Amino acid sequence: MANKILKFQQTIIKHLTTTKLMKKALCVFLVLGLFINKTYSQEFSKNSLSYGLGIGISASGSNDYSGIGPALIIGYKRDIWKDKLRFNPNLTIGSYRSGMNDNTRDKYFNTVNLNLSFQFDFLRYKAFSLSVETGGLIGTTNGLKGIGTEYDAARSSDIMFNESEFINKFNYGAILGFGLRISPLKSKYAINISPLNLHLGNDGLRELHSFISFDIKL
Repeated sequence: MANKILKFQQTIIKHLTTTKLMKKALCVFLVLGLFINKTYSQEFSKNSLSYGLGIGISASGSNDYSGIGPALIIGYKRDIWKDKLRFNPNLTIGSYRSGMNDNTRDKYFNTVNLNLSFQFDFLRYKAFSLSVETGGLIGTTNGLKGIGTEYDAARSSDIMFNESEFINKFNYGAILGFGLRISPLKSKYAINISPLNLHLGNDGLRELHSFISFDIKL
């Protein structure tokens, strides 16, 4: 009885597959099946791109320049140990201006730092992890002190300035950061909430950033 049922099924399948409509349908379902299988079984590489926005505070040791403003981070991440330790080279760009409550010349300056750091998840629960980041940096600070007017001179309490002065400095130093990472296992994206990113460098360089950034797994 079983043999008869099997032969009947084979006859039906053979008849159906000889029709043009069934051949087209099989091709469509085959393509859809491959696409669905690729979508749900995709394994991401160990690489990801990272970008984010935040706010920063920057100052030199002598307060020769200091200010607050927006900051941008763009980088790359490479998992090097069990999705817990990542190599994280990135570029941070900050655009700052002096506060309105001091009695010194207005300052407008930008910082561009190349950071080579490592990010480590020291505590994890499912998709959530607490991470620490450390490494080194090199970069530049460029900008302008004073607007070269009588108003600028009137604001200065220490010395009367009536000319603008350029800021042009080379920076190097160390990085220390702390944050929360949300990275679902099967998701292509990860979110980094970093309330503390501290840069310390030569000439008393101090930069403090708070970022929200996104990783795109490749």
